[in-house]
Amino acid sequence: MSPSPRPTPLVAALGAALALAACGGDSGANSDAVGGGRRDAGGGGGEADVSGTDDPDTGGTDTGGSDAGDITRIDLGGLDTPADSDGSGSGDTGDGCAPGTRLCFDLATAAECRADGSGYDTTACGDGFVCFGNPGACHPAACRPGERECTDTETYRECAADGSVWLGANSCGPGLYCDDGRCLDRTCLPNVLFAVDGSSSMVSEWPTIRASIDAVVSANPDVAFGLAMFPTGLGCSIGDGTGGLFGSPGVSWPDVPIQANASRALTRWFTDHDPGAGATPLISTIEWLSENVSTIWGELPENGYLIVMSEGADTCRCDDSDPPSCITNGLSNATRDLLAAGIKTYVIGYRFSDAPAMLNAIASNGGTERTEFIPAGDEATLTSAFVAVVDELKGCD
Repeated sequence: MSPSPRPTPLVAALGAALALAACGGDSGANSDAVGGGRRDAGGGGGEADVSGTDDPDTGGTDTGGSDAGDITRIDLGGLDTPADSDGSGSGDTGDGCAPGTRLCFDLATAAECRADGSGYDTTACGDGFVCFGNPGACHPAACRPGERECTDTETYRECAADGSVWLGANSCGPGLYCDDGRCLDRTCLPNVLFAVDGSSSMVSEWPTIRASIDAVVSANPDVAFGLAMFPTGLGCSIGDGTGGLFGSPGVSWPDVPIQANASRALTRWFTDHDPGAGATPLISTIEWLSENVSTIWGELPENGYLIVMSEGADTCRCDDSDPPSCITNGLSNATRDLLAAGIKTYVIGYRFSDAPAMLNAIASNGGTERTEFIPAGDEATLTSAFVAVVDELKGCD
């Protein structure tokens, strides 16, 4: 008969810890009385440090005097595993085990002592499961051990070492933001606002706009994004509810404030909103943004960017009797004011058929290397235009 599997040092040490826990029971506090000592775990010349630190409870069920969610942390130290006949260190326990004892060989493997006490039979937990608890058993994993995720833009949480539960939220600290579970220097975070033409002519194009913005935001988790659709209602209304035929006071604008990990917020907004039946208040929009830089981009305007996407020229500021220079001059002045406040501007013309000089007035005064607008005509070219712009943004190397 081939030798039966021998538990790893973790098993032997866990067996000792379980025996100690069984003697004392759970009196409402964690069994830390054994912590800090050096105890012989049996089966070898090394010693195991039983720390007594408990993992968070996952169920609170009391099993033999110990919470089912608890697992005693063990420092294996120099614990030796008795070698079996082939010298590999795996096989029979040598000293045997208590029949029915259940424990964890490691996070991926549960073990149970055979009825005759001759050794342990093991069970692989499988994908999505981890071994923890007292007695040890395979349970659905709440998360990957040691994994981190952002709970908001400034805090994160970490998965317990046994994968049983997410631990409480931790603050990244002053001057830092959370991105993909990492705390990063806020001065490295480009802050981008999409100013998107939502006039009546854009109704049929809205699914394309949404898909393109979603693609570029999802592909750039190290950039903070926000969105402002113009107009905010009928006619030429913008963020403060003025400047149009049908003003809408009290409108919260931008629609999605600039934030790290913005995909969910943008998805929710696009799900709940469609473009309006208004005109194209392009000049008023850029002017309003330049007057509200600190509110929109915060304390680091040098990290701020505006990406304007418009299908047409301004239809609110200049009437048909004015020459195109009225629009060109208005856009030039508004964009220069925005740059003076620290915000650099890019512009994309989506199926734009008016005089190129109008949108080029934004591009040439936006403080970037581009002096002309970027043309786009469908989802692929619009996505490419957004990607090209975001690739030029300056963060930290």
